Amino acid sequence: MKRNKLASYSSAAFGFLLLHKEAEAQVIYTDVDPDAYVSVLDPMEIDLNADGIPEITFNQWSFFTFSSFGGGSWGYRIRNIKATNFESVAVNLIHTSGSEINSGISFTDYFVRSLFYGTSFIPFGIDTSIGSEDINLESFLGIRFHIGTETHYGWVRLSVEKSDPNELPLLRILDYAYNATPDEGILTVQNSASIPHYVVLSDIANTGTGADLQFSFEKAMDESRVSAYHIFFVPGITPLPTIAEAESLAPDRYIEVTPSGENITLSCTESTVDINGDILVPGTSYRAMVLSMADGVLASVNALSNASNFASFVEVAAPTPEATLFVDHIHADISAFSVRYENVETGADSIQVYICDDNTFSVSDLQILDAAYFSYGSVEPGIQWAFPEVGDQIYAVDEAKLFNTYYGALLSSPDELNCSLPSLVFTEGAPLLYPYINVAPDVWVSDSTGHPTDVHVHFPMFNNEAMLDEYQFAFVPDGEGLLQEDVASLTVYQVMHIEKSGTDIDMYLPNNARDTHLTVLHPGPVYNLYVILKGDTDPVYYTVSDPSVTFSLSDPDVMSVEQPEENISLIFSSDGFFVHMQADQMANLSVFTLSGELLRHENLKGTSHISGADFPSGMYLVQVRTGRECITGKWINGLP
Repeated sequence: MKRNKLASYSSAAFGFLLLHKEAEAQVIYTDVDPDAYVSVLDPMEIDLNADGIPEITFNQWSFFTFSSFGGGSWGYRIRNIKATNFESVAVNLIHTSGSEINSGISFTDYFVRSLFYGTSFIPFGIDTSIGSEDINLESFLGIRFHIGTETHYGWVRLSVEKSDPNELPLLRILDYAYNATPDEGILTVQNSASIPHYVVLSDIANTGTGADLQFSFEKAMDESRVSAYHIFFVPGITPLPTIAEAESLAPDRYIEVTPSGENITLSCTESTVDINGDILVPGTSYRAMVLSMADGVLASVNALSNASNFASFVEVAAPTPEATLFVDHIHADISAFSVRYENVETGADSIQVYICDDNTFSVSDLQILDAAYFSYGSVEPGIQWAFPEVGDQIYAVDEAKLFNTYYGALLSSPDELNCSLPSLVFTEGAPLLYPYINVAPDVWVSDSTGHPTDVHVHFPMFNNEAMLDEYQFAFVPDGEGLLQEDVASLTVYQVMHIEKSGTDIDMYLPNNARDTHLTVLHPGPVYNLYVILKGDTDPVYYTVSDPSVTFSLSDPDVMSVEQPEENISLIFSSDGFFVHMQADQMANLSVFTLSGELLRHENLKGTSHISGADFPSGMYLVQVRTGRECITGKWINGLP
């Protein structure tokens, strides 16, 4: 507290004393800085003459009860703000400067002087029995006391103050003074500027910046004593500043407002800072305070308002609708995708639709891309569709790839009125699938033995082999064709399985290569080869190539005995078959089912008979191979 003699008293005090020829009087003035608030736990004793004996004590008594029944709530809170332990105090509060407190006014020595008594009823509001006319008025309480046997007069300037109209008030002690000359009165002097009331801080916008916050307060009771208001913001649990600390704030740390005779309501800006010089940020609670700057004529001491409520602002993101990515299974590029979404909220200025090969990109990742990477979707309410076009790029790659998983991304830009931040939502992932690719295998017959080993196949490596489970060859008789929807029904024996190798397929067919009818390729029929890409997807998806040019093996009639040279022959009968060779000639015998399963393999010498009793009834493929020759025939065991 600052205790001063007459020199610090305002010119009004001088005038009063000189007028009454009491220049020798000494008025001892004490400024309470920071202003003191009286509560149940914080009573305040005032020792006017600093002799260690308090002349008056201010305290507060409260009572609270609450109940709930029948689905409703009721209760009440009583507050009694009073002065006690005094010799004598004035019966009435004085609300103006220039009034004299002396023997001519009424005093009471009753041991309690109630300054406010009121009840807050839940849910009905506040009822005030004592002191309603004094709320938020800076008032003087006159005091008569003794120093030894001599009588002295003084005052305490206080305010029964509400920071919220719906709450019970608190008592605020601002300053006090007494006349050190016995039996002489003292002039009430408001040496400080008048303070504003009902300081309120509100979040009124959604820009995600300090511009969301608005402050308001009721003007000071006597603005003639105020040259300017300095409004500043205290973050979080930072201790509230004293008057001296508020006075020392740099100009960029407060907002200055000139008194206009009207209550004040203003908004902060994006660049508004707190008392520490930091930009106001989302998620931090702030309190506003107002420093009333003394005019230097009627008042020489600045005054500080009570703190406002806590308020914070948040970053509000533009609404992003739920979206679904669709793949048409027809096109082999980005036009295969479409995104369906539904707008149910306003607040988006625009919606940009991306097709991404990952769903971990951030807003900033997508914002740096140019218009080649997205298309605009509608912001109108309801169900909307977005259709990327050929030429649009996919983030991180130049073109869409078969079997890769892609995601639709919707980036909503805020309208800066309802929303302040962009937002991003991804669809569930979906693989790019299409039934046919316009690539055909190259096939040529490089020999004339009449066996599948004569056939050479070349097929370029699939450009996304990492997402491929395997290649499959399907040999289809010319004219039948192969539809993608029929591929899944083919058995493992109707196609030839080729492992991926990281290079082009460049190979001769094995001797047991079969067509889709489970017949080993043989002279006569004309074939097309289709390459099937089996994707590593769930569920499994197949994509079919264009057919190769037609081809056929050179030697005819594999249904009868094939006898490339006269020294080997194969003759079928109803109970088996004969292999005729020269007596000293060796050969390898292999017997297959039509599905390609090897049932018997042995070495033969000279003419041999294979009994049908060793095999179940059915159709088989028989192959006899020497070092230079190979003959193949179809054997029906059990033929009558």
